[in-house]
Amino acid sequence: MKLLTKNIKRIVALFLLLITISSTIFSNLGIVLAATGEYIARIYETGYQDNIGQNIFKIRVQGDDIPALKEGGFGQVAFCLNHHMDHPETMTTFNKDSDFSSTDDFRNSARLAYLAYYRYSNKDGNASQSKTGRSDSVQYAFTATLIWQKLGQVPNSYSLGSDFDSFKKEIMDEFNKWDQKPSFDGSTQTLDLGQTKTLTDSNSVLKYYETFNYTKDGITFKHTKGSNDMTISASDSVSKETVSLLTSDAIKNKMGKYINDVSVQTNFVLTPLSNDSIHQRLIVSYGYNDPKYLAMNININLYGNLEIAKKDDKGNFVPNTKFKVSYNSDMSEPIGTYTTGSNGKVSVLNLQPKMVYIQEIEVPEHLTLDNAIHSITIKSNETVTYTATNDTKQGYIKVVKKDAESGKIVKKAGTVFDIYDSEEQKVQSITTNSEGIATSGPLDYRKLYRKRIKGSE
Repeated sequence: MKLLTKNIKRIVALFLLLITISSTIFSNLGIVLAATGEYIARIYETGYQDNIGQNIFKIRVQGDDIPALKEGGFGQVAFCLNHHMDHPETMTTFNKDSDFSSTDDFRNSARLAYLAYYRYSNKDGNASQSKTGRSDSVQYAFTATLIWQKLGQVPNSYSLGSDFDSFKKEIMDEFNKWDQKPSFDGSTQTLDLGQTKTLTDSNSVLKYYETFNYTKDGITFKHTKGSNDMTISASDSVSKETVSLLTSDAIKNKMGKYINDVSVQTNFVLTPLSNDSIHQRLIVSYGYNDPKYLAMNININLYGNLEIAKKDDKGNFVPNTKFKVSYNSDMSEPIGTYTTGSNGKVSVLNLQPKMVYIQEIEVPEHLTLDNAIHSITIKSNETVTYTATNDTKQGYIKVVKKDAESGKIVKKAGTVFDIYDSEEQKVQSITTNSEGIATSGPLDYRKLYRKRIKGSE
């Protein structure tokens, strides 16, 4: 920037820019022409020099449409877009660049100015040292040099010192990902009720997003600035199968990056007339705003399934057993009555993921009924199994040996009887005692018959 000689060591006096200007207002939606106005500029030393040994000066500009940020202050910080040209001087006339809106110069310069300087501004519009770790003049000189390098006016190899190199890497890493969104943006995620899932952004840009903690329809989206992780949680009371995080939700709840909501939304580029090849262009983009937001869909597994299995005490599956199922422990308002099929099982579908109660109400004749109330917890998107096991009814067979003619008991031991089932399978053998009586051990409930195999008549 050809401004003043190197030995200037004081603030340059205020000079008027009696300029007729068609300034240009830029927003994230496009360019709008502003009214003609007069502007005043002030320049200040930063203590740094550019790549050709000229002093780098900080610029502040003020006019009817570029007001001071606070009462009693002066204008707003500007950056020049042609560091090798003169500052505008008295009676220099400016206009809008007829083709400026079709170039990336302003957008890229404004983004760099925002990332490196404006977002750290205090109430005076200066970069806050408590936020940057550098004095305002250092932060300004670094930012101006970075803009000139991006515009191709200063070699990328030029450095203002080792701190500039680390500053440049940090800012450019973020600048190059300005338009990039988290890797899961626009995705569809699936949650069970009560589940929390952590999403990690493989694009490594979520860390630039503001801190948020937003709940919609029982789904909570939570993120802390500086982290590339976001958690999504489904409460136990979610009633919708799909919940969408819309861009409008993200805008309302500031779930984005580069959200500039300063009260003075000033975005100007001041450009010399086409016949003026001496003076530089300026940008004043304190209010540059081009945020990027999040959007995604969450599918919720609202229901689970129950399988009821019925077995006897020998491990055999038992068909034709009826069960009542209810959400209430007293079995009131039952969901329904369900009967096991030929495989000894029955399914109950689309149950709410909570405790359900099961009661056996009817069993085949050979089994004992268990009418106790049992419980099991249904889980979203899973099938849980409840197995009921019942004892088989049992009894005894008593055989008394009698005389066929007199009908009297023949008190004689040693007569053997075999007991068979309906399939001609022997179940037990029993033998009469000295009283002529034979008694079996426990026998399962079924049709049986006995056959004498040896003994006296």
